[in-house]
Amino acid sequence: MLSTSTDDLAVKYSALRDDPSQSPEVREAARIFAKAEFLLRAEDDPETASQKASEAVSLFRELQDPVGVADSLRLHICALAQQEERKEALRVGQEELAVAERSGNRLGRAAMLLSLAEVACYRCGSEKREQAFLWAEEARRVYAQLGDRKMEGHAMSSTL
Repeated sequence: MLSTSTDDLAVKYSALRDDPSQSPEVREAARIFAKAEFLLRAEDDPETASQKASEAVSLFRELQDPVGVADSLRLHICALAQQEERKEALRVGQEELAVAERSGNRLGRAAMLLSLAEVACYRCGSEKREQAFLWAEEARRVYAQLGDRKMEGHAMSSTL
């Protein structure tokens, strides 16, 4: 079974969910994200986690929160991959990569490149594996430009 990173963001989103200074909409989106990650990591329920992560994507899009969208998309793709739905995970990642590139969203671009690299490394054939290395290196470069050391390091190790 494929095991991809969920970035361990449930703590961040749980804190956001519990922050009374946040709007009810932000708190709800954060609650759903935290639940999705919990379902994937602790409950081993990738199908429900995928549904919840997709719901979080929609809510964060409505809130125009690019960080929430990127995090939720990574979680959604991770859940799809853990359901052995690699083709669907790659399709979603490539579609969202195009969206991020068109809008100039560098964080979204890096997140999708990293997700694509993680999925393509696992039982997708040698051609996809070679592409995974290119995606991972580009994700690393973008995260470095953004100053995100944690995700830069994650991109470096994603194809090991």
